[in-house]
Amino acid sequence: MRRPLLLFAAMLLALEGSAQTVAVGRYTTSQELTKVFLANLRTIPNTKFTLRSSDKSGGTIQAVRLVRNQELGSLFVLVTQEDPKTVLVEATFTRNGGWFGGGDPRDWVREYAEQLKATIPDLTESEGGNDLVNGASRLERVVPFRLREPVPLGITEDRVTIDSVEVTGWPKDAAIKKAEADPEAKSKVVVEIAYSNRDGGDVTVEYFVEILDEAGQALGEGRREVGLDEGEVGVTHRVGVTMRTADLAKAAQIRVKVSPRP
Repeated sequence: MRRPLLLFAAMLLALEGSAQTVAVGRYTTSQELTKVFLANLRTIPNTKFTLRSSDKSGGTIQAVRLVRNQELGSLFVLVTQEDPKTVLVEATFTRNGGWFGGGDPRDWVREYAEQLKATIPDLTESEGGNDLVNGASRLERVVPFRLREPVPLGITEDRVTIDSVEVTGWPKDAAIKKAEADPEAKSKVVVEIAYSNRDGGDVTVEYFVEILDEAGQALGEGRREVGLDEGEVGVTHRVGVTMRTADLAKAAQIRVKVSPRP
C-alpha cells in the first residue's frame, strides 16, 4: 500500500488549490558589498533553494525551490550599495500557484534571514520586510543600469517569467554634445525586456520602464503593451524611454513594472 499512498500524495500536491503568493525580506548591513553578495550565495543551498544564476556586477541571484523536479517557488535576490556605509539586501520569494503544502513564503523569508545572519551578524531587517506583496509591487523590479548587459529581473506570474532587461540603444555622441548647448534636448533610450512563456497561455501585459538616478528620482519613462505568446522562450520586446539627453550621465537604475491586461 505504500507506493499507491505516495502516488496519491504526489497527485494532491500538484492539484490546483492555492494562488501565487510573494513575500519580500529587506535587510541592511554595514559589511562590504562583495562579502554580502558571497554570503547570500552561500545561504541559498542552506534554505532548500537551488541556484540558477548569479551576476556579481549586477548584484543579482536567482534560485528555485523544487519538489519532485517541479518548481514550487523561486527566489530573486538583489544586493546593492544603498549609501557609502550601508548595503541593502532584498530577497523576493515567490510560491507558485496550484500547490497544496510546501510552506509559506513568509516562513522562507524568516529562514533565509536566520541563515544569512549567521554569516552577517549585524544584519538588520529594514522597513517593509517579510510582508506579503500585493499584485502590483510583486511585478516590479529596480535593478542597476547597465549598457549592453542583460540584468536579471526574476519577475514571475504563474508560468510566465520576465527574465531580464538590457539597455541596447542610447544617444549618439553628436546628440550628447548638442545637449551641452541645449540642456532641455531630449533623446530616446531603448531597453529590451526578455520573457519566457512556457505554458501560461497567451497573455497581454503593459511594460512601464523608468530610468532613475542614484537617489531613485525618475529621469525618463516609457510604456508599451505587448503580447506574451505561449511557447516562446527568451523572446525580447523593445521599450523606448524618453529623457533629457543631458541626464544620461546620471542614469544609475532601471525600474521595470509589468501590468497584466485583459
